[in-house]
Amino acid sequence: MPMRGPGGAGGGGRAALVTTQPVEFIPYEDIYQAIGTVRAGHRVQVQSQVSEQVTEGLIEIGAEVEAGTPLLRLDDRVQQLALRTAKAELAEAQSPLARYEALPDGGNVAVTDVLIAEARTAVEIAAAAMEGAGHDLSER
Repeated sequence: MPMRGPGGAGGGGRAALVTTQPVEFIPYEDIYQAIGTVRAGHRVQVQSQVSEQVTEGLIEIGAEVEAGTPLLRLDDRVQQLALRTAKAELAEAQSPLARYEALPDGGNVAVTDVLIAEARTAVEIAAAAMEGAGHDLSER
């Protein structure tokens, strides 16, 4: 029987061809495809009373929340300024009223009951404006 050389049977003495390739790690993912309908167990509709740019999210995605819980914060710089202005206007309206009411009764004819009533009305208007500005701010 004839002797066979390197390279296996009938290799005729030739070297075997070997190739190499770097090892790659590829994560295994389970992917399922199906045809069907998915329905949520609960559904929520969120509607804002105001619109503005969102500056901060206040809850985590998928978190359970109760009614009235703030979900996000809107840009409130304009409302902050409006509240500061309303507070200043209230202080400005209160100053003359305090002076008028501090005067002794009947001793000053320049300050009439009408002037005091107008000053009180100005204070009420300023207080209402401040309350409105505070409400607008709280909506954001």
